[in-house]
Amino acid sequence: ARNFGLKQGNGIYAAFLGSDDWWHEHKLLEFSRYFLADPVFMYSDLYVVNYNSRFPFSRVRVVRRRPLSFPFTIDLLCNTNPIVTSTVLVNVLLFKQVSFFNESSDFVTVEDLDAWIKLTRISNSIFHIPIPLTYHNLS
Repeated sequence: ARNFGLKQGNGIYAAFLGSDDWWHEHKLLEFSRYFLADPVFMYSDLYVVNYNSRFPFSRVRVVRRRPLSFPFTIDLLCNTNPIVTSTVLVNVLLFKQVSFFNESSDFVTVEDLDAWIKLTRISNSIFHIPIPLTYHNLS
């Protein structure tokens, strides 16, 4: 579905949103502050929402994602993936150069990490925005 949307769109940037996640109302405004730096890839911190069906409320906590260390490719290969796809905004033209997300069954659950590694191999223009701008649903 992500690749289909990327191929149908005609914008410079694409942002992702999982079906059970949602964005902070100022997410795109905050990301736009980095456009002059011509970013290839941006990601942010997030709120994790954990709904409990036994109680009429949910628990929300801020999760700080770590910024990638240079060299970014080595960091992604050697450390855990700090990037949740619903927090990402990517330059579509450069994402096309790495063939978008790998749809092979061999990459189920790691297609995002594979894409981030490929992007870091062609660009160092990657920004971590240390503000929670996406709500990630754990239920």
